[in-house]
Amino acid sequence: MFVVTRGLEKCLYGYPADEWQRLESSIKSLDQTSESDRFSMRMLLQYSEELALDGQFRILIPRTLLDYAEIRKDVYIIGVLDHIELWDPANFKRYLESMKKSYENVAESVLGLKTPEA
Repeated sequence: MFVVTRGLEKCLYGYPADEWQRLESSIKSLDQTSESDRFSMRMLLQYSEELALDGQFRILIPRTLLDYAEIRKDVYIIGVLDHIELWDPANFKRYLESMKKSYENVAESVLGLKTPEA
């Protein structure tokens, strides 16, 4: 089983079953008597779809999710630790262009790597 749901920045998130169960555990810890927590649960879960792999290890993603991410034909699939992201290539390109940091800036700040001086 695989769970696909809306992601951020107009992409989709795909979780293998074990990772989705971890995410569900954190959602279950929300207070169901709290109006804001109930709203958060509903917003996060209403777009989630449990999908089974077919005989060729493919999944059929519902049109509503594809429309949200504006995925029409081609798709970028990016591994992000505990899940994958599915992007329309043009949207992903626009996303990258909108970010002010380069790969080197990110590597230096996240990984502690220093880029060689020119």
